[in-house]
Amino acid sequence: MTTNIDDAFNRVYAAKAAQSVWNDLTELKSKRTVRHTRWIWELLQNAHDASTPADNNLIAEIKYRQGELVFSHNGRSFTADEVAHLICSGTTKGEDEDKETIGQYGTGFLTTHLLSLKIDVSGQLITGNGSISL
Repeated sequence: MTTNIDDAFNRVYAAKAAQSVWNDLTELKSKRTVRHTRWIWELLQNAHDASTPADNNLIAEIKYRQGELVFSHNGRSFTADEVAHLICSGTTKGEDEDKETIGQYGTGFLTTHLLSLKIDVSGQLITGNGSISL
């Protein structure tokens, strides 16, 4: 163990995030029969969130091929904070935003684990140097 306080805080935050995700997944699993179709609505809401108000041409697509369900949309790229929140089960939406905003609680993406414990995510990440694939 190191004595660096920043390293200690980073380890604790990572452990808390992992425990929070585990607890959310456990709750989802216990309510599988009630929430078994929620995943599709959450993915559509996330696609909507990734569109801009001026964008009237949001396209979301679901394909099933070779044992895989593939969901895609033509929304904007992820920010680094959004990727971190996606992984750690959170939201980048602030308290000052409209309470009717979809996706405001940040736990919806976890419902995709009702389909599979392993979920692959790919997309574009906005960085200081532009966008990169992830």
